[in-house]
Amino acid sequence: MLKSKIVTIGNKKITINELRAKDALTLFADENNVLGKFLSGDVEATKHMLTLSGNLTIEEAVECMEAANDFVVIHRAIMEINKSFFEGYTLMIQRMIAMTKSLTGS
Repeated sequence: MLKSKIVTIGNKKITINELRAKDALTLFADENNVLGKFLSGDVEATKHMLTLSGNLTIEEAVECMEAANDFVVIHRAIMEINKSFFEGYTLMIQRMIAMTKSLTGS
């Protein structure tokens, strides 16, 4: 069962859902590095993640993030509800870096 969290932005309630496996696989294959950009706090990547975990259109995602605080609330909620996914992603990246260093001798 997927976890979810309701956040309030202005007078609108938004349900943030845990990413589905198919969404995670799509993100891993994404050539635009949405995951990396999202983890670094990129606004456009956060809008994209909101369309996946909030089941919103991009237009609805844009409307939800009018103020800087709206962005922070949404970003934190996505991180919180998908904590295990992001921890796993970070661990995978760390292992890839370590493997690359061992292969290149750097």
